[in-house]
Amino acid sequence: MLAGGAHVSRRSASNRARPLAALRERRPDLIISDYSLPDMDGLKALQIAREFRPRHPVHLVSGTIGEEAGD
Repeated sequence: MLAGGAHVSRRSASNRARPLAALRERRPDLIISDYSLPDMDGLKALQIAREFRPRHPVHLVSGTIGEEAGD
């Protein structure tokens, strides 16, 4: 539990099937994803998140993404 009574839990998804199942089972307040994933990139993860939870905030992070990914 965080200050102010906020509860934090996480679910890790290492392949494409796991985040799909997680988005069907739960209603997260925030989705955080690495841009470089084993079987898809962050833009595909964003597309999937928007399909299942269109109003939820999504944060893509990565230590390997280059400027060319925005082109």
